[in-house]
Amino acid sequence: MKGVDDLKKRIISIFFGLIPFIQFFLGGWIFFGVSLILMILSYFIIRKNSSLNFVVYALVLIASQIVVFMNGASNIPLFVYTAIASALFLVAASDEKVIDNLRKELNQTGVKTKEGVFELCFFGMGEINDLESLSGLKTTVVFIGDGRAAFTVPMPKSTISRTIMLDDIIDYGVFRLAKKQSPIYYTKISEMFLPAKRLRTLHKPEVETYGLYIDTADERLSFYEEPKVLQKLETAIKRLKEKK
Repeated sequence: MKGVDDLKKRIISIFFGLIPFIQFFLGGWIFFGVSLILMILSYFIIRKNSSLNFVVYALVLIASQIVVFMNGASNIPLFVYTAIASALFLVAASDEKVIDNLRKELNQTGVKTKEGVFELCFFGMGEINDLESLSGLKTTVVFIGDGRAAFTVPMPKSTISRTIMLDDIIDYGVFRLAKKQSPIYYTKISEMFLPAKRLRTLHKPEVETYGLYIDTADERLSFYEEPKVLQKLETAIKRLKEKK
């Protein structure tokens, strides 16, 4: 029944892609508010499926907007708004694509991925002890489920995947990295036109980030992302351990 499930997911993507047609009934700021809520909702629904559904959604979304615009029911600001939204969904599709690749590879080897957790993180061998070293980390896809932890390892010319069985994980947990920052900040010329990179942390005495470490008998692996993402992975490992 996989084909039927895929068809249902495509229909959902096409349905949300018809959001611009609401402009025939609602216009201006009302349409903007309603469509924004629906687009946010659609992101979380379509995200559970595959990258192809994001592509379908983005293409139908911009095509619908073109039809509405040509019929005089829209304007240039709303056209630009919808075009930007479509571009963002295409970017989301590229992120989901790398997850799809690992999911497909695992499924081909008989791994049950449906009940597992997939997340995008930054990957490091060993444990990084200073924030400056984080700048060179590569993006990885992490899967926790079916008695194992699997993740992608970016190589110079390709990407490979590794799997660590649950029994081989001897320790794991979330840790915090932080450093004090100077209270004096010298504004750069570029920041007269673009948002300052430190805008979110200027009021904080410390800059911090979080990581998840996984220890085996031979090595320590670490993954870096927002705390809620790492806690989700840590919880997934804990649940698998408790099932044993």
